[in-house]
Amino acid sequence: MDPFGFALGLGVRASVLLGCTGLALLALRRAAAATRQAVAVAGLTGALALLLPLSLALPTWDLDVLPVAETESTTIGVALVALVWGAVAALFLARLALGMWRIARCARGGTELQGDEVARAARKLGLRHPPRVVLSREARVPMTAGLREPAVILPAEAARWSSERRELVLLHELAHVKRRDWLAVMVAEISVAWWWFHPLAWLARRSIRRDAELAADDLVLRTGARPSVYAEHLLAIVRSVRDSRQFGLGMTMGRSSDLDGRLRALLERRGRGSSSRWGLAVAAALGALALALASLQPTHASVLQFLCPLSPEAGSRSLEGP
Repeated sequence: MDPFGFALGLGVRASVLLGCTGLALLALRRAAAATRQAVAVAGLTGALALLLPLSLALPTWDLDVLPVAETESTTIGVALVALVWGAVAALFLARLALGMWRIARCARGGTELQGDEVARAARKLGLRHPPRVVLSREARVPMTAGLREPAVILPAEAARWSSERRELVLLHELAHVKRRDWLAVMVAEISVAWWWFHPLAWLARRSIRRDAELAADDLVLRTGARPSVYAEHLLAIVRSVRDSRQFGLGMTMGRSSDLDGRLRALLERRGRGSSSRWGLAVAAALGALALALASLQPTHASVLQFLCPLSPEAGSRSLEGP
């Protein structure tokens, strides 16, 4: 396929998929946070899958929907757009790699938390293999990062926190580990790196991050923590944070932008629970839609199809007259 057809077809298919994802999130706005996150992850995963050469492994269907032909100026314009697209995507991916390196350095240079607090918190959550928990002077807020070998990074002043606050923070961060929220964040970040110009991709990314925090809060409360006490400690942590953007890639507990919604959810006891069957069904439907869209191959229609959408014989007769 020519560059113009490929770029246009890819953009249209991504818009359809991300639009359906946005509508699903709107319909599920009162559902559990885990449900909404599953739907957003499915949508962004599908958007990433559209970039892969799935047509080599899937049956394809041609759709005559592209303009009749491309001109030389169109080809040059598409090449410039592709160059800008790739350059900005490369910058986003480089920023992502830098963030991963900084978090890894922070985890390696930290001091491991001593005692059995981590083991107790892991048992409350049913987490069989608790990760490393380190205290770092570079960290300003508790955060979790890593999938294969996850690590929980606490600010150095956490050693002076009360045992109650430290336990609640550990429960929250270990909840991210149990839910594998790092994988969801990586999907979101890579997706917006490629679809940086698409507002619906950014909205889905924000939903993933916000709902990951709400779902982790939900798991903490299911261990028996009192909502009012947990909200009090959460507020104190956020107020003490000067700048958490330096480690924006990690699952940070103290994001001030989401604080109001989290406090309301804690105190009003709404939007809790694991992923519902309806949510998983919607996520599966979005995955199927992504595969279907990947199988569609937009092609150029003939001049007669645009002028007269009939059969070739009917078109020729109409041009010849009675």
